[in-house]
Amino acid sequence: LDGARGAAPGRDWSTALSRLERATDRWQPSAEQRLELGRARFDVQLEWAGYELEEGRFRSAYRRAESALGILGRGSPEAGRALDVQEEALRRGTVRVAALPVISTEAVRPRLPAGLLDELNDELALTRWAREPLFVEIVDPQATAREFRREGLHRRGVSTRDAALLGQRLGAGIVVVAEVDTVRADTAERRATRRPARTRAGVDTAYTVEEGRRELWVNVNLAVVEVDTRRVLETDRVSGQASRRFRRGGFAGDWRTLSLSREERDLFDEDAAEDDEHELVRELVVGLSDRLARAVYDRALRYVD
Repeated sequence: LDGARGAAPGRDWSTALSRLERATDRWQPSAEQRLELGRARFDVQLEWAGYELEEGRFRSAYRRAESALGILGRGSPEAGRALDVQEEALRRGTVRVAALPVISTEAVRPRLPAGLLDELNDELALTRWAREPLFVEIVDPQATAREFRREGLHRRGVSTRDAALLGQRLGAGIVVVAEVDTVRADTAERRATRRPARTRAGVDTAYTVEEGRRELWVNVNLAVVEVDTRRVLETDRVSGQASRRFRRGGFAGDWRTLSLSREERDLFDEDAAEDDEHELVRELVVGLSDRLARAVYDRALRYVD
C-alpha cells in the first residue's frame, strides 16, 4: 500500500496498480486487508480516469472508470464517483451524427430493384441506428429524413455545403452522406429444361423449366462531412451482395391451357416469382445495412479521443 501510494502522486498509476495487485496475489491478505487493497486500487483507477477526462481522452476515462467499478462493484458506496466520471466523459465526448437517407445517382436509379432504397433506409432507421455504440449519438432518423426531404435533397443530390448546413440545423457534429453509385443484377448457372405436356384439349406440346441463381450487387459511396469546417473528412465504399436460387416455368402461349399438376402450376406462379425477388432484395438489405452501420460507427469513433 505504501509503495502504491508513493507511485500514484507522480501519475505512475500502472506501477501503483501493479504493486497493489502483487500484494493481493502474493501475500494472502485477510478479508479486511483485501478490502483495503481493493479500495486503494479503485482510487488509483479513478484518479487515472479523472486525469484522462481532464486531458480530453474521454473514451480512456470511461474505460478506467469501468475498471474501477469492476473492483468494488456497482453496488458499492464508492460506485457513484466512478459513474459520475463515466457520465461526464459521455457528456463531453459523444459525437452527434446525422446519417442522411441513402440515395442513388441519377444514372443508377432506373436499374435499382423496386423498393430497395426504401427498405434499406427503413432497416437503418428502425434497427441499425437504434444500436449506437458509446460516444456516438445518431440524430433522430425521422427528423433527419424530414429535413432532407424538405430541402429536396432526395431529388437533386447532396453537396458538401448542403450536408454541413443540414447538420448544423440538426445539431450534429458530423454528417454522413450515402449514395448508391453501382448496381448489378445477373443470373448465374442458368439452365433450361424442356418438359413434355398436354393441353386441356389433349394436344401434345411442351414447356420449359428455367433454373439458376439470381445475383444482386450494390455499391454505396460514403462521405463523412464535418459541420463546422464544411469539409469532407474521409470517404469510403461499402458493398453488399445477395444471391438466391430460382426455378420457374415458361411457355410460348397461355400456360393456363396446359394440363398440369399442382407442383407444375407453381412454376408459373407470378406472385411466387415476385416473392423470390423481394427475398433477394431483403437479403441484400440486411447485410448491406449492417455493413453501412458498422462503417458509420467506426468512422464516427475516430473523432472521439
